[in-house]
Amino acid sequence: MAATALLTAGSGTAQAAPTLDTSSDALGVTVEIHSTGSEGLCFYNAEPWFGWQTVKPLPVYKVPFYLQANETHNLWFPGIQTGTTWKAKVECPVGGVDFFNPTY
Repeated sequence: MAATALLTAGSGTAQAAPTLDTSSDALGVTVEIHSTGSEGLCFYNAEPWFGWQTVKPLPVYKVPFYLQANETHNLWFPGIQTGTTWKAKVECPVGGVDFFNPTY
């Protein structure tokens, strides 16, 4: 019982945080951002952190997109999947700033 309370103690504050998934094909990478309460004119930033084999991938900064509450928005970037782990950040006026470490 105490373990259950510890596991769920902070779950109420995370409800506004978006989730982030990635997928790729021969032409590029799609970043899917799903709102679980975050909304408004948001910005996506991503910097390569580690894992590339040859040439370091280019970062992206302040890519604007509009996220509606409880909806999904896809961002597409040209290029190939390199297996790089990224330091990604989603900033929204409602929901704040959230950090992710996707690999693509």
